[in-house]
Amino acid sequence: MTHLQAGQRILDIYVCESLLGTGGMAEVWRVRHEAMGARFAMKVPVGDDAWIRSMFHCEAYTMAKLSHRNLVQLLDHGALESGQPYIVMELVRGRSLQQILRTHGPLPWRRVVLLMRQVLEGLAAIHAAGIVHRDIKPANLVVTAGPPEGLKIIDLGVSCGLPDPRVASRTPTPLVGTAGFMAPEVIAGAHGDQRADLYAVGAVFEAAVHGSTSSDPCTLPQPRRVQSCAPVEYDEADSGTTARAERVDNSDIPTALHHWTSVMIHPNPALRPASCQQAAAMLARISTGLSGPIRHTPLG
Repeated sequence: MTHLQAGQRILDIYVCESLLGTGGMAEVWRVRHEAMGARFAMKVPVGDDAWIRSMFHCEAYTMAKLSHRNLVQLLDHGALESGQPYIVMELVRGRSLQQILRTHGPLPWRRVVLLMRQVLEGLAAIHAAGIVHRDIKPANLVVTAGPPEGLKIIDLGVSCGLPDPRVASRTPTPLVGTAGFMAPEVIAGAHGDQRADLYAVGAVFEAAVHGSTSSDPCTLPQPRRVQSCAPVEYDEADSGTTARAERVDNSDIPTALHHWTSVMIHPNPALRPASCQQAAAMLARISTGLSGPIRHTPLG
């Protein structure tokens, strides 16, 4: 356990205020910076597992390389008095897409298109840094209150570098991720590249508009257990993410969007989009041909 508790002072810098969430690998606490008075999210590992500690150091190193409006920002990292690593991030107000889907069920497809556009924006920044996220799923996509509605990708704890296509790896790749959102080549033991993340985006789209994914978790090998723990503070006043909506009928999803999804989750990675930019461009072309405004901005 972390042994953190409300009211505890940490490194004479932070004060623990409340527990935001607990996952299989970590806890996230809302903390107050004593000198600044600002609130942040502090992530600390649960237990003393060497693999989890290594993932923490990797996550901090990875987050330090990234800065984008659709990614949670790293603010500080180091070690507690106990020697446990910690990560301090911006505190996000909103809810995960998983929580929203559990509350509302399937979402209107137009809303999901806008959210997926932001997922691709954030992923483009991750891939540009030479990193594969490896665990894109509704629990790792935080929807922030609007208008306009925002989105941030979280949890880079199992991310890794993009594989070098010139080097054939002889080392078995550990199976990490979440059943239902893992690309077939990753399940088969390959070191997935950015197209594996794009497969997950397609699976998330399906989950958001249909309430299910393209893969049956019961038929998949059991990956290393990964549970998200978000730096998120749920605010009842955030009506953009908390207002209960009527169940929606997505039977009118345009054929072009069905095609986009089928390309994103194609079993052959060579037949998926080669990049987030290509996937986003396809989605933008589809959006401009639909009746009614679906706004999007260029990747950049």
